[in-house]
Amino acid sequence: MSIISSDIQWFKSIQADSDGGTISSNQIADATLNNLFPDTTGDQSAAGNITYRKIFLKNNHGSLTWQSVVFWISSQVDSDESFSVALGTSSDTDPEAPSYTTPLDKGSGLSIGDLAPAASQGIWIKRTTPAGATAFPNATGILKAEGDSL
Repeated sequence: MSIISSDIQWFKSIQADSDGGTISSNQIADATLNNLFPDTTGDQSAAGNITYRKIFLKNNHGSLTWQSVVFWISSQVDSDESFSVALGTSSDTDPEAPSYTTPLDKGSGLSIGDLAPAASQGIWIKRTTPAGATAFPNATGILKAEGDSL
C-alpha cells in the first residue's frame, strides 16, 4: 500500500479568510475560482496590493509517512499579479515574518521533509499586485507538492 493523491489534502487556516493560525477543518476546494483569494478589485489593481493566506498541506493517510515532501508553484497567475510562498509553523499568525521565495519547479521547491500520518505543514502564500496592474478577473495559479512513500 502506498500514499495516493486522495490521502494528501489542503486545508485553510483557522483565522478569518485563512489569515493564519492553526489548521482548520475547512478543506480547500481544488480547481475552484476564489477558493483562497478573492478577485483583486480595480482600486486594488490601481494602487497595488499585497494579500496573504495561510494554508496547510496534510498527510491524511492512516499509517504511512509521506517522505521527502517538496512544495512549489507549478503555474503562476495569468495576470500582472504574482505568488510567492514560505513555510509556516503550526500556529503562526504573522504573514510578514517568513522569507518568501518563488519556486517554480520541483528542483527549486521548498523542502517540507517528512509528514507523518495525520501531520500537516503550514504554508504562507503571498499574492502581489503591482500598482497600475491591469484588472484581471479569475486569475489562477497552481500549487503542487510531491513526496515518496514506501
